Parts: sequence; C-alpha cells; structure tokens
Amino acid sequence: MSAGLAYVAAVALAVGAFGAQRNEAARQDDAPSSQARADSQPVDWLRNLAPRAAIAGLAGVECVSILEYAADPSTPHELNATYVFPSRARWQIRVRGREELGRSIEYRCGDTYFVLPQAEGRSIEVSRRSPLADQVSAKCEMLELRRAALLWPDGFEWSESGEARRAASECGRVLLARLGDDGRPRELHFESENGGLGERLVIRSWKQRQNRWWPQDLELWFGPERIWSERVESVTTALSLLDLYFVPPDRRAGSPGGDAAHAVRHIDAPERCDVRVQLPESADWKSVASLWKSESARVFAQLPADWSAAPGVHVELAEDGRPTALLVNLRGAGAAPPGAIVSPATEALLVVERWPAQDLANSLASLRRATPPGASVTRRVASFPAGLEAAVEVQLVARLGLGR
Repeated sequence: MSAGLAYVAAVALAVGAFGAQRNEAARQDDAPSSQARADSQPVDWLRNLAPRAAIAGLAGVECVSILEYAADPSTPHELNATYVFPSRARWQIRVRGREELGRSIEYRCGDTYFVLPQAEGRSIEVSRRSPLADQVSAKCEMLELRRAALLWPDGFEWSESGEARRAASECGRVLLARLGDDGRPRELHFESENGGLGERLVIRSWKQRQNRWWPQDLELWFGPERIWSERVESVTTALSLLDLYFVPPDRRAGSPGGDAAHAVRHIDAPERCDVRVQLPESADWKSVASLWKSESARVFAQLPADWSAAPGVHVELAEDGRPTALLVNLRGAGAAPPGAIVSPATEALLVVERWPAQDLANSLASLRRATPPGASVTRRVASFPAGLEAAVEVQLVARLGLGR
C-alpha cells in the first residue's frame, strides 16, 4: 500500500469513511485471477433502488481530481468520483501512474455502502443491517459533501442563515455552506451538535465548464488537520453507466464463482486509452500477429515522452469473433496523445478461452447472453497479456453501457 493510500485509509477509519481493512489479497482488475468469489446466496442490491431522476438537467456527473496528501505530497493520487442521481455513487482512489498498486473503491447503491480496499477482491458491506451500521452516517456525509459542491446550487433545498446556507440532508445532520463574495461556497460541512470541527470541504476556486460553475481547487480537512489538496482535472456529465457499476463485482447477482473455464464474470473495466488501427476485412489471426509488431512500433515511436505502450496485445472483435482492429493500449499522464481514444471506466463481462481457439463465437455468445437487461455491449476486446506468439489463453472482455 502506498503511503498516500495508507494515510487516507487511516484517516477514513477515524471518521468512519472506509470501514475495516482486510489483509492483502489479489488485486481487483481485469485479470480473471483477481476476481472474488460471488456470495453463495447473491442479493439483488438493485431491487429497492430508486428510479433515476435528473437534477438540474444532469443525470449524473463524474469528476477526476489529482490529490496531494499533506502526509505524502510527493506521491500524486487520483480521485475519480462518480454520481448518478439519486443514491448512486462511486469513489476510486489510486496512486497515479502506479496501476500495479491497486485502488481503493467506495460504492453507494441506495441505502447500502460498500468498501473494496486496495489490492483486494472481496468487498465489505456497510449498511444498517451490517456489523458496521454505526459507519453509515459518516459514509453518507463523505459522499454527500462532494455532491453538494459539484451540484451547487442544485440538489439540496438551501435556505439563508446569515452568511451561510443550510439544507437538510438524508444523512441525518444539517449541511452548511459558507459563501464567498461570488455567492458560491468557500466551505461545506455538516452541523455539529457540540460545535466541534469534523470533515469539511474547503473550495479555493471555481471554474466554468459546460455552462455551469464547478469546484476547481479544493482541500479536505478533518478538524484542524488538512488531509489533502486537490485540483479538478475534468468533469463529465455524459455518462452511460449501469446501476450495477455502483455494486462491487463480487456482489453482482448472477456472477459465477470459481475458476471454471468459460465462466462469465462481472468485472470493473478501468478507463483505458488506445490508438485504434483498423484491420482489413480479410485479416485473420496470423496476419494480426505480424501487423501488431509493425503497427505497435509505429504508434510507440510517435508517443510523447511521458507516454508509453502498455504490455500485451489487444484486438477489437466483431460480434462473430473476427478481428476488426488493433488497440494499442497506452499509459501516461495528462491529455491523451493525438489520435488516441479514451474509453471511460465501466462495468464489463469477462470470459477466458484457451488459445489457439477454434471458434471465439461461442464464448462471445456467452457474453451476450450474460449481458444484463437494459445494457448493450459497447466494445468487445480480446486481450493476450503475454502477447500472441506465447499465448495459451485469451481474455475476452465485453465493455457495457446503457442500452440504445
């Protein structure tokens, strides 16, 4: 665990935000070996979830920020905070540029919260019916504090109270906003019964994006201690996320367990950045192997200095399993290189097939049958972590979005 993630975990434990940590386990990622076993009696977490309802014309919002921890300022972290309204939220914190260290993820699905600690594949439930019931209010406040900042002045019924604004919250305590000269909050926190300082969000500056004002520079404080400084890199409101995205993969109903061949698994596909190279219609897997060498080398030679090609071979597939394009997966910081395509993090399905495969259509049909109602496959990708020539298996990933 990085110093930054260890520090935020310790602080979060103090305010009840992340819940109990567990021992180190397999990293949650696209690799099949890292997926946790499903519960023997899965719960339908979406059953009582309120219907989606836009706020001020926004169905949801995703905000990506760079964090600088007061305890570890030399290690930048990234916070990806995603909200779909109402009652759906997800936070992901990771060390920027160090995907191998894993990530800590917070989920909210209705009245239930989950924690997926860094480098683990099994989540922890935090709800009124769980052993961590006393942490529900704190987790609610952690997520709602940021939602209030992102949606200001919408999303809450604000009333004047001198220089401040007050609003009831579903977390149980009153939310307070202290305004600056521009009429926008410079600090948000929940009202304390004893007057003490708890968790508060200090907003140093705002920036206009997409005809709205959004927080730009922020600080998270707990009492007299600054936890992190933060700068918002991007804000997105065009989201196409399933409700299952707000439930950890090991809690998703119908997710088969074990390592049986061809079992379809629910996974979280992370954001990826690719240069897409269209293949000729006549392309077969033999030609893919030779084209990959030349095309990936060409892409790599044109990359900016702080970008590199990720390991493995990645091929986009047609519905019948034919290779249609090469996907040179990139890693780096800052704006994507020219010509690259950024695919946002999303829910996905995965099946592992022996390689060489006689026919990928059957495995892809299994992915299609496992696609949840209301969802559509936005991309099918065959990934060979060790390359094509030495491959003994292929990972077939179907990235999902809302149905069209």
